[in-house]
Amino acid sequence: MARLPDLLKFSAKHELKIGTISDLIAYRRKNDNLVRQISSEPITLLHGGVWVLKVFEDQIRKVEHIVLIKGENKPETPTLARMHSFNLLEDVLGIKKDRYSLLPNAMKQIAEKGSGVIVLLQKVKQDLESTESGSQILRQYGIGAQILLALGINRIDLLSNSPDTKVIGLEGYDLKIESRIPILEDKNVDR
Repeated sequence: MARLPDLLKFSAKHELKIGTISDLIAYRRKNDNLVRQISSEPITLLHGGVWVLKVFEDQIRKVEHIVLIKGENKPETPTLARMHSFNLLEDVLGIKKDRYSLLPNAMKQIAEKGSGVIVLLQKVKQDLESTESGSQILRQYGIGAQILLALGINRIDLLSNSPDTKVIGLEGYDLKIESRIPILEDKNVDR
């Protein structure tokens, strides 16, 4: 795999144009819509009280993704956001104790702030062993980015305990992670 400086030399020598992943994403964003909102309704939840629940359908895989919106998110300030790859076995049944409290704790943090969004990205297959490939994760980032854009959100403070990794092509979605905020541990959760 060639790096950009090598590609620039090669393209100049052969009079070729170069397109970046961000360019490809920007083009697809303008020409392809991979998500469609199919429902929206207010709900009352244990963590945070009243939220708006929206369901988006992935137009390619026909998978439904759930979005929880708390309060009013304003475009002039970053939105507190959690992008959560939902796994029934881990998040509901608690087979991995280190993940079991992530979702409720993120909900509590957003509720304390008064506004924010949680995007629950559904996996196509729920299994005991996590076999999610890099391309699957990248595809979910793209779907999650399109959902945020459909909600009018393009600046986020990301709620995450994952290492500070750069998400490739995010600028193609005109989406910017302004900061990363750790999900706080709930001292009352049984570990």
